[in-house]
Amino acid sequence: MDTVFEALFFLTIGLLAITITVYVLAVSLLGRAVKLSLEEQEKAENVRKADTERTRSELKGKLDQTTYDRESLEKSLKEYKNKIEKHDRTLRWIRWNPNFLKANWGVFIPSCFSL
Repeated sequence: MDTVFEALFFLTIGLLAITITVYVLAVSLLGRAVKLSLEEQEKAENVRKADTERTRSELKGKLDQTTYDRESLEKSLKEYKNKIEKHDRTLRWIRWNPNFLKANWGVFIPSCFSL
């Protein structure tokens, strides 16, 4: 019985050491990850803004023509909506990335799977 308690004790100490090490690593990386996330978010927003302006000018040019094709305009609008959704997904992913380094994802979940 003492052997079981000793083994459990050493296992607990080992897991505690791993958990603390992972937590310290996650906390040290969190600041850099948040900074990189903000930079990526700003870059993605600039790309979205430029893409929006370009698409807007293209659609305005099509509307300024004396005759226009309704189907091509609807297709252009659908493509534009798809681009907007893609940009939104990209921004959500950029905002979500630093969450992987927080305590829930960086310590607790790996600790649960190490048992």
